[in-house]
Amino acid sequence: MLELGSLPNMNEMLPNEEPPNLADYDEPIVTKKTTLENFPNPFMNPIECNRINVEESYICDPDRILKTSEADRIDELLSLERLSSTHHCEGYGEVPYKIGVAIINSISKEDVSTLADELLERWKLSHERCDDGILLLFTKQEPDVLIRYDKGVEPYLSAKVISTIYPMCQTLLQNERLAIAIEKCTSFVTKRVTGEILPPKETPQMLVTLVIASIIGIGYLSIVISSIADMHQLEDFMLDIFIENESNMKLINHEQLGKNKPTDIISIREELRHIKSNYHLNRTPYKSKEHYHLGEIFLCPKYIEKMSEMELKDVIMPTEEVLKMKRSGGVAMRIQGVRDVNTRMCLLLAHGILHLLGYDHISVEDYKEMAREEDTLLDTVIDNIIERNS
Repeated sequence: MLELGSLPNMNEMLPNEEPPNLADYDEPIVTKKTTLENFPNPFMNPIECNRINVEESYICDPDRILKTSEADRIDELLSLERLSSTHHCEGYGEVPYKIGVAIINSISKEDVSTLADELLERWKLSHERCDDGILLLFTKQEPDVLIRYDKGVEPYLSAKVISTIYPMCQTLLQNERLAIAIEKCTSFVTKRVTGEILPPKETPQMLVTLVIASIIGIGYLSIVISSIADMHQLEDFMLDIFIENESNMKLINHEQLGKNKPTDIISIREELRHIKSNYHLNRTPYKSKEHYHLGEIFLCPKYIEKMSEMELKDVIMPTEEVLKMKRSGGVAMRIQGVRDVNTRMCLLLAHGILHLLGYDHISVEDYKEMAREEDTLLDTVIDNIIERNS
């Protein structure tokens, strides 16, 4: 019989080795498909996000698509953005906009948008009450990017701004190595948020806006805007006005309203809790003034001019005489007979801003209410225009 004390020493039989370091492996020991349900959080599970031995990371790459050095470069880019994009957030003081970057090998088209929305919320990129988080989701197999942001980031990011950044990112994703495309696309967003540069495609539009504004007359624009502010208790606000050609206006009209043709004016706003005369109640005390963003208005001068020529072939009455008639019925009535394109644009601008405040003309009652509001506003605007020209 073998006695217990004569058993071999197991420690002597096993090699004297340290346990393996998981960080030394290029691939995970156990792989699983990344999905909507199991996508990790870099702030809670950095190792699952392929961010090992870093103090803090805003990148999650669970499918190990990027090399460590490539992810480090993007993290450095995001860190510099957080140092340069400070803004006021009630209860926190001066804080940065926090941008997260998520990368996934593949995901169904049905889930990709939901994933982007959920990660923006799950990762808690926004400061409480300030709604100032941003998330970029990149997919590899079908190269694409989704840019999600909370309302507090406006107007630095908006539907119009994203529409200028997205095509540039798509071009990069189709023509560059994925790591380079992700870094450059992320850079477009960080530089926009910090105000370092405007997206290249936006710059000409902004210049055109200034040219058109000088044609209309800054005074005309200020008359419309200041009248709106007085009527709706808005001491200050931000408003983006874009001047578009007919081709772009047709595209915007199709994307926003499903109509495949150019039009004179389009207003785009976010969903509002308070509308119309109560719009000012949206301006909660914790929001700093740079977030008082009414929305975006797109004007198409060429289309407005065409409509004027079609409507007024035989009309010879001067614009000022038409304005003095002060017919009721809102912009639709007041604009009839107005030949001057600049004046027509100002009247349409009044109509567009009221849309941003929540007025509409879908039903008959809505139409009548909006027309009454327009008449009140235009009485002031037209008096000022006539006085300015006298």
